[in-house]
Amino acid sequence: QYWHDQYLNVYFRIIERYDDIIAAQLYGHAHSDEFRVLRYPTTNTNSNSDANIMPPLLMNGALTPVFGNNPNFRLVKYHPDNLLITDYDTYVLKLNDEEPALFNKPTWGKSDSFHDSFNVPDVSITSLQTILTRLSSGNNDLNRDNNPTMNTLLTRIQAGVPQPPCEWSCRMTWVCTFQSITHVEYRGCMDAKMGGSTIGSLEASSGNGSFSSVRFAHPILTVLLGVFVCLLVVVLGVLSYRIRGKRTGYEPHSRGVIVNTDDEDPNILDEPTIQLRLIT
Repeated sequence: QYWHDQYLNVYFRIIERYDDIIAAQLYGHAHSDEFRVLRYPTTNTNSNSDANIMPPLLMNGALTPVFGNNPNFRLVKYHPDNLLITDYDTYVLKLNDEEPALFNKPTWGKSDSFHDSFNVPDVSITSLQTILTRLSSGNNDLNRDNNPTMNTLLTRIQAGVPQPPCEWSCRMTWVCTFQSITHVEYRGCMDAKMGGSTIGSLEASSGNGSFSSVRFAHPILTVLLGVFVCLLVVVLGVLSYRIRGKRTGYEPHSRGVIVNTDDEDPNILDEPTIQLRLIT
């Protein structure tokens, strides 16, 4: 979701080549406790089979709270024989519970494990698919906007920081984000679940689903914003230079040198009188 296609393709080939010895893919950067269930890009007729799914991709939270999350880190448990991840605990520093004193010793608390939070046996692909199925269920129920699995996910996303409610359409943006590698895959998933005519409004107004729309944002907007900021800096720099010059009496190319031209009819052949004056 962050890489260009040429880098993604190389990475996928490496993962696929060593698929039999890779227990999981562990990532950071998103500052959010998430996971992905992704398939290898292939032209195989059996591309939808479980054999075509990559090893579990787990995204860790962050110690820095710059994106509104509580600082957190993860302790992973794995099977000693096959190294498969069986569970993980997340330790959280709840900033809202801390006294505003500078030298207080921080108190880290352990939140519910992955196993306890989602009631799954481990952190395998099968368990992650079970969670996705629960997130996708209940679309025709009267209480479809109150999904217990989604509520659990929202609690863990930012390590305990309250999140806005995530109704059914928002939930679908998360489901598609968890299963999509590229923008094209994401749009195709949303087309299948919501219909193409509604995707634009959903990405803009689906609560926490905005995470996915931000990650797939068009790079042209970023470039235009960067150009605007650069031009603004240049203009402000020029204005500051001119204002500072007026305040200090600075005159380019003539500082301290004044040519006397007081005569009403100066003779161009006469040598001008030059006076030196210190301008402060």
